[in-house]
Amino acid sequence: MRDPEFVELRKRFGIGILVILVFAIPFLIFITKKFMAETSPIINGINNEQSMIVFVEKANCDDCKIVENTLNEYGVEYYKLNSSSERNYKTILHKINITTTDIDEPTLLYIEDGKFYAALVSIKAREEVTNFLLTYGYLDSNNERSTNNE
Repeated sequence: MRDPEFVELRKRFGIGILVILVFAIPFLIFITKKFMAETSPIINGINNEQSMIVFVEKANCDDCKIVENTLNEYGVEYYKLNSSSERNYKTILHKINITTTDIDEPTLLYIEDGKFYAALVSIKAREEVTNFLLTYGYLDSNNERSTNNE
C-alpha cells in the first residue's frame, strides 16, 4: 500500500514544480526579449527596408577619424558600427549577407532598401569618401548635401 505521507509529499512537489514553471517561463521570456532583442537602429533600418550609410569603425583608428570628419562635414546622416564594441556587429553583418572578412576598418556600407548594395573598404583618403557619397546620391556634384536622401 501507499504511504499517505509519500502521496502528499509527491502532490506538493508537483504543485511546487507547476508554480515555478508558471513564474519562470514568463520571466525567461521577458529576459530574452529585453537583453537578446535586436534593438540596434541599424537592424531596425534593415528590417524596415530603409536605405542608409553605415560607417564601420574600430577603436584607435586614425583613418576612421578622417572618414567620420568627412561625413560630419558634409552633414550626411549615417549609422556608426564599431567592430570591436558593438554587440550586434556580427548579427548586422549576417543580416546583410557579408562576413567579417569583407570588412577592413574604416568601411562605408551603402544599404539600399534594407539590402547590402555597395561597400568602400579600407578607406585612406577623404576623396574616396567624397566619391562614394557622390556615387550613391548623398552629395551633389558641388560637394553639397543632396536632398534626395534626407
